[in-house]
Amino acid sequence: MKLTVNTKALLDAVGMVAAAVASRTTLPVLGFIKATAGEDGSLVLVGTDQDIGVRFEIRGVDVKRAGSCMLPPHRLIAILRETSDETIAIDANTDVTKIKAGRGKYEFLAVDPDTFPDLPTVETGDNFHEVTAGALRKLIRRVAFAADKVEGTRWAVTGVKWEVSADKFTLIATNTKHLAVST
Repeated sequence: MKLTVNTKALLDAVGMVAAAVASRTTLPVLGFIKATAGEDGSLVLVGTDQDIGVRFEIRGVDVKRAGSCMLPPHRLIAILRETSDETIAIDANTDVTKIKAGRGKYEFLAVDPDTFPDLPTVETGDNFHEVTAGALRKLIRRVAFAADKVEGTRWAVTGVKWEVSADKFTLIATNTKHLAVST
C-alpha cells in the first residue's frame, strides 16, 4: 500500500477509530488500526476491541498502490499532531510500514492485516433503523443516569435496553433503584 493523504483528515479519522481500539487485550492485533486503501481513492480505517467497532472512510486520497496495513493509533496520532505538513505519505509492505510527515520519517514493523477480525456489515432491511444524532444523544442523556455504573455480579443492569419499531425508538435503563424510560 502506498498513498498520500491530508494530515487533518487522517488525524480526525484516526482519533475517531482509536476510540474502539483495545487498550489491553490478549490479541495484540486489536491494539492496531487496519488501514485499507482502494483503487477508487478511498482509505478505510477500522478499529475494534471485539465488543465495539468503528469503521471510517476518507475519500480523495492519492492512492499509488492499493492494499492494507496495520497502524499503531497512539503513535500515529502523535506524529500527525506534530507535523506542520498538509499531507502525509504512507508506504507499507509485508516487512515494514513507512510514514513520511514533513521532514520526519518513521518506520514500524509490519503486522499482518489478514489477522485482523472483520467487522460485521450492516445491510438495509428489517434490522436497520436511522435516527438523528441529536435525538439519540437526548435519549441517552435521559436514561444513562439509571444504568448501574459498577460492573460486577449485576451485569444485567449495567446496560441500556433499546426497543426499536417502525415509528418509535425507546431506551430503558435501571439499577434496581432507579428506572428511566425515554421514547
